[in-house]
Amino acid sequence: MICSTHEAASAQAERVQPKNKDIVVIGRRPKSPVDDIKPDDTVSDTAIKSLGLDSIGEVIERLRQRYGADFSVIVNGRLVGSLDAVTSLPPEALAKIDILPPLAAGRFGLRGGQRVLNLQLRPKFHTITGDGRISGTTEGGGDSEAATSRYADINGDRRMNAAVTYQRSSPLRASERGVNDSEDPLLIPSSTLVPKSQSLATTIGLAGPLGASNYDLSLSGDASDQRASDVALLAFGAPSGRSLTRTTSQRSLRATMTINGTLGRQFWSFTAGTGLNWLRASSGATVDGTGSIWQLSVNQSLRAGLTGGIFKLPAGEAILSSSLQFTANNLRSTLYGGTEQRSVRQSNGIISTEDLRLPLTKRTSRMGELSFNVGTQTTHQTPFGNAFSYHYGAEWRPDPTALVEAILPGRFVRSSDGTLLSYDSRPIIGVRESQRRLSWNLNINGTLIPTRQDRSDPSRLRDGISWFASINHDFTLSDDIEISGNQPVVNTLLSPLSISSSAPARHRVTFQGSINGRTFGANFNASWKSGSREGGLSTGSFAASSVIPLWLLGADAYYNISQNTVDPGNPESFTVRLAITNILNARPVVEGANRKTYGLISDPLGRTITLSLRKAF
Repeated sequence: MICSTHEAASAQAERVQPKNKDIVVIGRRPKSPVDDIKPDDTVSDTAIKSLGLDSIGEVIERLRQRYGADFSVIVNGRLVGSLDAVTSLPPEALAKIDILPPLAAGRFGLRGGQRVLNLQLRPKFHTITGDGRISGTTEGGGDSEAATSRYADINGDRRMNAAVTYQRSSPLRASERGVNDSEDPLLIPSSTLVPKSQSLATTIGLAGPLGASNYDLSLSGDASDQRASDVALLAFGAPSGRSLTRTTSQRSLRATMTINGTLGRQFWSFTAGTGLNWLRASSGATVDGTGSIWQLSVNQSLRAGLTGGIFKLPAGEAILSSSLQFTANNLRSTLYGGTEQRSVRQSNGIISTEDLRLPLTKRTSRMGELSFNVGTQTTHQTPFGNAFSYHYGAEWRPDPTALVEAILPGRFVRSSDGTLLSYDSRPIIGVRESQRRLSWNLNINGTLIPTRQDRSDPSRLRDGISWFASINHDFTLSDDIEISGNQPVVNTLLSPLSISSSAPARHRVTFQGSINGRTFGANFNASWKSGSREGGLSTGSFAASSVIPLWLLGADAYYNISQNTVDPGNPESFTVRLAITNILNARPVVEGANRKTYGLISDPLGRTITLSLRKAF
């Protein structure tokens, strides 16, 4: 069950009209399967800019942290086969982001129970940006540098964008964190907690009309190399105490194309994608010899989807969404060292999804709009077998009637004389999953100083200051995994299998706050994860263990030295950003029967400071 309570507040800044007005051409935007779905929430372009981030991908990640949940993502109300090209766009390309309820996911054959981010791009946008960043830890070691160049040109449904990113990381050795030979036989001072690495990634995106339909093409490739040092093992698997060098080289190419269109009252989409990945890794399996592995994997997928009305009910039209997806994966590997071994593994899959939405009441009724949603997903994966899942839920969007106000008075804001000023019509959503959890989220925002015109120069704006705060609490009631039919159900909250850097916790609390002006801003975040006690399997390393509660704090601040405030479609700015992660230098800690802790391996970097510079032309 997911319950959300929001306090709605809004503040609209005064806008200055440019002296030279653009010629505006009014056209009809292509229809979308989600046109009839009202968003739970909307993130404006002003709120997006106030985050001070470098790409749409970073904006999506920040929203995931803010709302404490994962999202499915669509663009301009349409499905795209790959988000690589869109997430590399600068955040200024966004006009707004609509957060849609989980029922929207079924319209595209996406995972049920997840809310959907609808990224609304600006109809006209052009920019070239370059940004660079350097990061370092306060304890030393593990420094990294990155540089990115981006190009974007959007004109209505036509879009062309590209991005190139180079990143380099220095190694972090165990000796730089005070590790000695006696603490862990599998961790010696020369071992690398973070490997030396470098990578180059490129992305190209193209989109536009194709007859009466629209296409979206994404091309991406990356190359990465890593070099690490581990403990060499003896032939029978025992640690030798000697260092071993391990190198990994990886190359990949991906191409995805999606075509969307309409057929009468039906919305259809077709997606085809292929990916190639080369991997070569060399290491010494034991102190007596070396080994290396070469792999080539080819992944292909085809997906077709159809969404539209199937029959009419008194309250509206019933919407059926269906999709069928085929996947093929081929992996060829060769193991060198001693006897050469070759292997070929292939798996194919078919995924079928159906989702039905039934309107029960009209929005003009006394109850408001009420609908029921049910969906299924069937998966056949060779050679593993079949899987079946289903979801269902109800959505209620109340109208501001006296009856609804009496039931939910906190959603209505009235003045002292009783005049209705605003009401929160976002739904209360109930979702049932195999993992049972209870979560709530509260977002509030306001204005400290409103933005206003400069009296001495009306063409300029004087900075206003706004604030935002959100808190999310996620309480996991149960998290069970059934490994096979003849095996007992595993409770991952109590099993030693959960001992890892991402050990599950019953309680997770996250807080985010921000104070932003037109040219500056500061963001704060905090998270707390409760501790837990895992029952052991028997004795030894699998005896009962404890996960210690963990606090994490972070903050960042940015300043726009210069910017173009007249034309949002052609931003010009120079931004400086300073961020600190893990301010408390806290690490996950697991205590076993021998009282040893393993938090250093989980988070070797600790407190990290990052300086970013970004220029938009």
